[in-house]
Amino acid sequence: MRSIIKQILNYGLFFIFIFSINSCAHFKIQELNKKNNEPINFYTFLGLEYLEFAKYELYEMHDEIDANHFAYKAALALNEKKFFAEDPKNWDIPKNYIEEANSMYNRINKLINSKSFNKYPEEFSKMIAGYDCWIEQVEENWQFDHIELCLNKFNQNFIFINERLISNKKKLENNIENKIKSTVEKNKNTYEDNIVEDTKVLRTIVFFEFDKFTLSSNQVIELEKFVTIANKNTNMRIIIEGHTDTMGSKSYNSKLSKNRANFIKKYLMNRNLNNTIEIKAYGETNLLVETSDEIKEKQNRRAELFFK
Repeated sequence: MRSIIKQILNYGLFFIFIFSINSCAHFKIQELNKKNNEPINFYTFLGLEYLEFAKYELYEMHDEIDANHFAYKAALALNEKKFFAEDPKNWDIPKNYIEEANSMYNRINKLINSKSFNKYPEEFSKMIAGYDCWIEQVEENWQFDHIELCLNKFNQNFIFINERLISNKKKLENNIENKIKSTVEKNKNTYEDNIVEDTKVLRTIVFFEFDKFTLSSNQVIELEKFVTIANKNTNMRIIIEGHTDTMGSKSYNSKLSKNRANFIKKYLMNRNLNNTIEIKAYGETNLLVETSDEIKEKQNRRAELFFK
């Protein structure tokens, strides 16, 4: 009899606990719904993203614990102007997702540190909400279509932000190049000296696909821009630096970075450049994007070219 009573009490406490969490998430959501949260800045965009996700978890998936967590993150963004990406270490991520989770987490934190969320508030909020959604879904690891949707949401918005940042960087480089040209026009008597001095700041970066040392057609276009400048500065030495990401052994990556540098050198020589060309191979020792070992990162798979 005592055993039966004990079981009844245990089940009762369990259902009281679940009901409490459910009620907590529900009331948090209702409280947030009452507010007039027009999406006017990053924090309101992000808060509304988390609010919708919390509703989905509570009312459609009946996952009270995760609903409560994301309702809390919605309130944190809307009321306190604070946010954070979910650390994969805090989730029970299946082994086949760990590498990808860490890579996404590192990329988000790099963008957070650069304050990119102020430049692209809507896209940044969708990117980080997509990532958090993906983390939650891969831990459960059964709604594969939803995992894919969350991943796509992250990727689309990460690519949008990254492309805009690269575009802005190129605009800055173009402004520098235009200033160089302007200086040359104003100082025709010292044309050669100005070109030699100013081309030192011109650096071209081309990127490689994973485990490749040949370039795609769009990267060859970038290389051709460098050829145009080199043809005007035949008295200058060209330095080519080959790099890899951290995927693979250090010795293999050292050889791969040398192959990448040699591929660029051969291409330039076939374009009949008269410059002296020097190559350097750094393997995975000089990363453009800091990652841990065994991480695929496209921006680290590169060759850099400059004059000296």
